[in-house]
Amino acid sequence: MSLIDAFPTVSVEEISALASPTWWGADSIRRRGQLSNGGSVLVRQMHPDARAYARPAVVVAAATAASDAGLGPRVLASDAATGELVMADVSDTMRTATIDDFLDRAALERLADLLGRIRDEITVTAPACSVFDDIRELRRLIGSGAPALPGDIEWMAARVDDLATWVDGRPQARRFCHNVGDVSNILLSEDRMLVVDWDLARWVDPLQDIGVVLDELAYLPLDPEDLFTTLNRGWDPMAYATARAFGTAEHLRQGLIGVYRDLREPGTIEYSKFADWHFLHLREALLDRRHDGYFVA
Repeated sequence: MSLIDAFPTVSVEEISALASPTWWGADSIRRRGQLSNGGSVLVRQMHPDARAYARPAVVVAAATAASDAGLGPRVLASDAATGELVMADVSDTMRTATIDDFLDRAALERLADLLGRIRDEITVTAPACSVFDDIRELRRLIGSGAPALPGDIEWMAARVDDLATWVDGRPQARRFCHNVGDVSNILLSEDRMLVVDWDLARWVDPLQDIGVVLDELAYLPLDPEDLFTTLNRGWDPMAYATARAFGTAEHLRQGLIGVYRDLREPGTIEYSKFADWHFLHLREALLDRRHDGYFVA
């Protein structure tokens, strides 16, 4: 039985997910319930396959804490065992952000404030593990002979292992972070910004949180060092190098998530397209001649 059954609904509609290219809602099964009083709620149930890389209790605890702090949609009901959430539907007043929204300096400042408040105000029980830990676990789950893996996976993984060695050798002060760079997880209105989807929320180095967002916004016609300075609230060349390392590794994590989901649901194309997109950009980052320069900052 779903939590929505306890609400006075007159209808429930499925909301389709989109894996490629934005991973919009692909970790969950989502529905919109129209209530008898004329309002509506959103129901989010964690996709069974997502439990390989996301923890239901963490997703629920983080969404609830964000709701209480005014950083996310209001949570009306939840089940920590299944990851199910019933949330207020804000789609009539807010919309999903796109990369172009952050060409606006004020929106970028608000995003920096939002991520900073999450790190300062939300503390829930969750794993303390980095993108590199997730990569190792995903590779274990997938195995080495999966046909969906690209032919140069070992080369890419070895280069990312080099990044892990470099980053892990630096002191890190972990904070609870949203940890997902996709701006499709940001809801916008004229004066508000909220965050949704906590599937990869972890206790991590805040520079990882910044790095994955920085990589998402790298396609803007803005200087990446200027973007980093805004998101980090100040310039630090070593911190910038670390954030770029995390952002590069994020492409491998996301690519492996796409491969894993493709193996679990073969023939969907969406997941393989998503994986291929991330592997393409991982190669691009690793072959960029500026790549090695990040680590002599």
